[in-house]
Order: sequence, then structure tokens, then C-alpha cells
Amino acid sequence: MGHLFYGSAREPIFLSDLPLAYLQVVAVAKLRRRETFLASWCHPRDTAGDHSSLWFHPSIPLMFVIGAAREIRLDPAILDRLMADAASPTGLTLDRVNPIATPTVAPFVTASSGSR
Repeated sequence: MGHLFYGSAREPIFLSDLPLAYLQVVAVAKLRRRETFLASWCHPRDTAGDHSSLWFHPSIPLMFVIGAAREIRLDPAILDRLMADAASPTGLTLDRVNPIATPTVAPFVTASSGSR
């Protein structure tokens, strides 16, 4: 389990490592170009609230902490879809990240390198 520190909030936002790794790559790519976007996700059943959304803007500080002890492999097709979703009016939805569909071999992007 990883977490995201957003803006001046002292409490982190907890997310699973895989969706958080995808969000990190998308955020770095978009914010580097000074592009804003919306990201949303559903909460687990045992937590308060149904879903959350965050507005990402270059002026809002972010810190990603990914808890995985090993390198996370990201599927370029999923990453491309999330980048396209982030450019849409409704933004990207992290719930669309399906760990079963993520390959463990073949071409990949790593959350640590951010390059193919």
C-alpha cells in the first residue's frame, strides 16, 4: 500500500501501489507540460465515502510514496489509455487499472524510471 501527499494536507491519501504508480507516471508527464487533470477512484467498502477526486495542477505540491519492495511494471497500453483519459473532461479513473491485465514481462515502463 502506498500513499500520496497532496498539497498542504498533513494526512496522506492511501492507494494500492499499482494504481498509485500509474498515477505518478501520468502526473509527472502531464504536470511537466503544465497540464492540469482530474483523477478519481472508488473507496474500498470498509472506508468512509464512496469515491474521491483530486484536481492536479502544477502549483499543487505532490509526494508519491510507493510501498512495493520490488519494481512495479506498468503496461504501456494502460498508461496510454490513462493519459488519454486524463486529457478528457471527465479525467482519469484509477479503478480502470486492472492488475490482472498488467503483464509481468514484455515492454514496460517502470514507476521508478518513467521511461520505456
